[in-house]
Amino acid sequence: MIPILFPLLAAALAAGIWLTASMKLLRNHERAILIRIGRLVPGLRGPGVLLTLPGLDRLLRFDLDALDRAGEALAGAHVPPAEAAKIVSELQHARAAHAARA
Repeated sequence: MIPILFPLLAAALAAGIWLTASMKLLRNHERAILIRIGRLVPGLRGPGVLLTLPGLDRLLRFDLDALDRAGEALAGAHVPPAEAAKIVSELQHARAAHAARA
C-alpha cells in the first residue's frame, strides 16, 4: 500500500505546484499578450484567470489606463513591428470599450 501511495502523493504535489505556477490573474483594466517559446500567440488575453505553461510562456501585461509604453514593451520582447502595431490597435480598442463601460 505504501509503495503505491508515495508516488501518487508526489505526483499530486507536483501537479499542484505546476498548476499554482501556471495560473495568472488579469484585472478588469489589464490585457495581456502571450509569447510561447519566442513566438507570439495571436489575440489579446482579457480579464480573468489565464493558464500558462511555466518555462515556455511569457506574459506581457498592459494596463489600459497607461498604454503609452506598450510599443516599447513590444519592441523589447522582439515582436515584429507589423504585429506590434496590430496589438497596440487592439489594446486601444479594448481601452475604449473599457472606458465606455465605466
